[in-house]
Amino acid sequence: MLKMRSLLFGLPILILLASCKGSSEQADTYFDSLIIAQVTHLSWVKASVTKVAIMDGKVGQSTFTPDTTLWRSELDVFRQLSLFERPAYRDAYRREDGVGDVKSNLVIRWYKATRKIPIPEVKFYYYKQFKNLKKIEASYQQENALYATTRKLTMDFEEADGQQILISYSVEGVQKMILSDSMKFSIQSRIAYH
Repeated sequence: MLKMRSLLFGLPILILLASCKGSSEQADTYFDSLIIAQVTHLSWVKASVTKVAIMDGKVGQSTFTPDTTLWRSELDVFRQLSLFERPAYRDAYRREDGVGDVKSNLVIRWYKATRKIPIPEVKFYYYKQFKNLKKIEASYQQENALYATTRKLTMDFEEADGQQILISYSVEGVQKMILSDSMKFSIQSRIAYH
């Protein structure tokens, strides 16, 4: 049980350490603003989260009520997505909007990279208007001399009192460290509001 608990909390830390950007409370981008707003809301309502982690076939589950610092840590991995908003990448994406989602009644605003960059695509799923955001899906790739990682990041939202609140999030991927086998991982998190 202790090993699995270490896995549940150690993997997000590993992912965060591997990310190319540190935590900051400045809202420089859409994703910074989004994460700051969600952390503030989740902390204020004292929401809890149930996490199910799978790493190389081993499963662990945990439920806890994070404070502001832990919520910030939990969601910081999604700040990586702000890379696609940087001036250096503005011309690296083709944007499609109004694409119908074949699995739902939602519409997609889809950013697709036109060259090899860390975030090859970002999809925003919304209902009728972009302000009615329901889901964000993005892929993230990073490679250096020590490791290569590919991740799929997902955030799901629901409307409550006129604002979009986070109801679940997940990180799935594969990480390959130098001189070792690839490791598949999946962390599915569901939020409970009390």
